[in-house]
Amino acid sequence: MTTISSTISINLSCLSWDENGLTIAGAQNGEFGQALNRLYGPRDLIVDNENIYVSDTLNKRLLKFIRHSSEVQTLVQGETLYGLSLNQEEQAIYFSQESGSYEVIKRVNKNGGDPSIVVPIQQISRSYSLVAFEGKIYICDTSKHRVVLWSNINRTLAIVAGDVNMGFDSNQLRTPEGIFVDVNRNVYVADTLNHRIQLWKNGASNGITVAGSSNLGSDLHQLNSPRAVFVDSGTMFIADSEVAISTTITSRTTISSAVPINLSDLTWNENGVTIAGAQNNDSGQASHPLYDPRDLIVDNENIYVSDTLNRRLLKFVNHSAEGQSLFTGDYLYGLALNQVEQAIYFSHESGSSDIIQRINKNGGDPSIVVPSGRITRSYSLVAFEGSTYICDTNNHRVILWSNIDKTFAIVAGGNGVGSDSNQLRVPEGIFVDVNRNLYVADTLNHRIQLWKNGTSNGTTVAGSSNLGSGLHQLNSPRAVFVDSGTIFIADSGNNRILKWNIGELRAAVVLVGSGSGPNPNQLRNPTSLKFDLKGNMYVVDNKNNRVQKYLVNNTQC
Repeated sequence: MTTISSTISINLSCLSWDENGLTIAGAQNGEFGQALNRLYGPRDLIVDNENIYVSDTLNKRLLKFIRHSSEVQTLVQGETLYGLSLNQEEQAIYFSQESGSYEVIKRVNKNGGDPSIVVPIQQISRSYSLVAFEGKIYICDTSKHRVVLWSNINRTLAIVAGDVNMGFDSNQLRTPEGIFVDVNRNVYVADTLNHRIQLWKNGASNGITVAGSSNLGSDLHQLNSPRAVFVDSGTMFIADSEVAISTTITSRTTISSAVPINLSDLTWNENGVTIAGAQNNDSGQASHPLYDPRDLIVDNENIYVSDTLNRRLLKFVNHSAEGQSLFTGDYLYGLALNQVEQAIYFSHESGSSDIIQRINKNGGDPSIVVPSGRITRSYSLVAFEGSTYICDTNNHRVILWSNIDKTFAIVAGGNGVGSDSNQLRVPEGIFVDVNRNLYVADTLNHRIQLWKNGTSNGTTVAGSSNLGSGLHQLNSPRAVFVDSGTIFIADSGNNRILKWNIGELRAAVVLVGSGSGPNPNQLRNPTSLKFDLKGNMYVVDNKNNRVQKYLVNNTQC
């Protein structure tokens, strides 16, 4: 998997490591010193074959540790060094070093020699991380809260991540200290004092949070001053510095769902396996047939399905073909798993409106969350931390309900039915990311709308008001799932699942959908779409009365 930052010959996501490290440079007991077998405040390193290069910062030197040898060479001495990068084409080490109140970047042959200046004084501030390639350098310009791309030929720089001001907005950074650049020149930034990892896609003006959040902490969904990031095959490795560990992040928490790997890097078998419902499109009331199923939840190996016209909530345990009824008696629609409560939230019909109830995911008596008369039909919910996002379909809006105060606020739409940027038309699906940005399947406007947290208008990120079957068009989308800048869409009227990169004008690929029908590679009105911890995709195939599982292609492991 070639990257600009590094070349790796195997898929790191398939590996495990001994938790006990071996000291290969510096003292075993943590002592510092000036001898060649001691380090003092080391900051960065390069691994080139089996040679190791280290910026021994407070000893003001660049050291080379020779393969299979106790020999250590000093390549540069006399300046305070920080970030390092190996330029493979030049076989040279690029390094940043202090120069008054600024820094300069120099290069030196990886076997030694006289260094030369690449980036002169006053262009950048402190830089702890560099990526050098093909006449250019990505520079993590820490004290200026940005990442820049320097041209060695034109001697100019362009900002590729961050803004002139520090901050937490999606276009800002706060004292970033580490970067990684992949083969597509997407930049991953260790946004240190924002306690998050940001992905800035090539050419984008805003970053996407792919790990952590503004709330520092030591839980597995939190970071505390991350200072380095490495990415391979959809897995991020993060130096989560202030909790004194180097950790592999294999899930990026979202409010809507937790996904274990970068879905944008995966492919799937186009032939689905029926895991719930009948193979032959039959409907029925037994514990395995389904009748007009609408939504599903994937929780580890268990699947929950709203079996709408059978008026029941079913749980399929660990790939079992027989479902358990957790709730019966009413038409059910949208489902959500509240991870904190370990409860299933579900909407069901109550006269001319819907109500929302919750039930323990293992069964029991349900309790009312949203009473009758507050919402209309709701096909999609997101439940978390005392609040519930509700796709209030027939009111053409999305609301945020407080389970504590029993009140709601409109967070998208609510300005009458229409196709303006502040309107929706019969929305049926929602997704909420870790920053509480809201993606809406605006069904009868045939588009996906992004409503950033706190905004009064949406932005179209897929489709348009003109329905169609082209890759730039949608037809009555009913479900949306978002991961690392990629949107997965249940394009129901076209009987297909699309993968659409944010910022693109058309879908990248049709994942599933060879026409309408009951075959393994066909769908009829897909209405819900989720992923499990391995990246396998699950689709509610509504008019075929089944749930289909599409196995991830895993040929690299």
